[in-house]
Amino acid sequence: MGKAKGSKNYSNDIREKAIKEVLDESLKVSVVADKYNLDPSTLYRWLQRYNKEGEKAFKLRTAGRKKKKGNTDYKEAYEAVMRFLAFLEQKN
Repeated sequence: MGKAKGSKNYSNDIREKAIKEVLDESLKVSVVADKYNLDPSTLYRWLQRYNKEGEKAFKLRTAGRKKKKGNTDYKEAYEAVMRFLAFLEQKN
């Protein structure tokens, strides 16, 4: 079934089943939370997210910083090197 309480990653399948059982089958949050070994506050948070985002709420979110689009690290380094070279040319 679900993962142990305290675990942070639940499959999309578990999220979807738990939310649907509360909304479609009118089961109490506490009953569904016990069934999937969830903290009720976790299920309430999923329900809030589902009400805001719809089906997108079932997708797992990644932790940490979002990566920059494109190869901006390379571009920034290239621009810094070019500025430095221009600076050196001015000194000569």
